Amino acid sequence: MNRLESSFENAPNLVGTVLVASPRLNSTPMAQAVVLVVQDSDTGVFGVHINDTASTEQAVAFEKASHLFSHRDALMIGGPLDGPVMALHQNESLAEIQIRDGVFVSCSQDALEMLVEGDPELTESPDHNTFEFTDEVATESDRRSPYRIVVGMAGWQRSRINAEIQSGLWYPIEADPNIVFESPEAMWIKGFRRYGNDVLWDVTGLNAHGVDCRLN
Repeated sequence: MNRLESSFENAPNLVGTVLVASPRLNSTPMAQAVVLVVQDSDTGVFGVHINDTASTEQAVAFEKASHLFSHRDALMIGGPLDGPVMALHQNESLAEIQIRDGVFVSCSQDALEMLVEGDPELTESPDHNTFEFTDEVATESDRRSPYRIVVGMAGWQRSRINAEIQSGLWYPIEADPNIVFESPEAMWIKGFRRYGNDVLWDVTGLNAHGVDCRLN
């Protein structure tokens, strides 16, 4: 999606777009948020916060309620609104919805269980027939888990989110798997840089990686 399209009278459908919070939102609950839009219709625009990792307490509560034993780094708090528990993943055979190439959504219990059971990062407790969550720092392979389990959603009226994009509160970029499945702590800055590079390309046809700063 062209970054300049958000200023057009008829804004494009946002499904498959990642919204990167601008620094102007730093004093709000959406500070450094990265939101994947999964629905854009007359009823509203809904997305999931994909870089807000669940706390240990939230992960344990989720385990008890769902009996899904995903490692904590793959469990995201999608937003303040209630919504279906969903998985974002790259396994096309389990897909119920395709957001973009390489980004799929599933909500069925069977699909969620199959994704989680294939997770090599789970460790079984020797004292309990269950799995344990840990606060240990994740390795690079842990952080690049091929799926995310998301609880909750964020939502806006269509006119409001489009107005916020027009005013520069959110930076829209395509839902590239390299962004969606990036480590939560690195996702915002990577998305922020991607947006800047996209704007440069839209305006000049140049890629930021190939720009000689001495030309400024």
